[in-house]
Amino acid sequence: DTNTNSLSFSLNFSNIIQGKLSSALWGSSTISKDTPEQSIDTKSETGTIEFTYNIRNDLSTTLGFTNTSYTDVFSAATTYSESSGNIRFSMSF
Repeated sequence: DTNTNSLSFSLNFSNIIQGKLSSALWGSSTISKDTPEQSIDTKSETGTIEFTYNIRNDLSTTLGFTNTSYTDVFSAATTYSESSGNIRFSMSF
């Protein structure tokens, strides 16, 4: 039998600077364990933060960062952690 528990969250800050700067933060965590066999014992976590700056009414840019980690207690070969970033420009018309 595998027992899995998950948790996720999301926070939004819409007016750090009125009409110009907003931010969002979200993430998740999942833990899986086998009972009684104990052949699966994993943990997966992801977190992301983004900041969006409105350059004009029709143009904005977003800067983001994500960190992901996966831990497998029984197999170090499949355990990893990685980080990534992104920059986006958005235009509405």
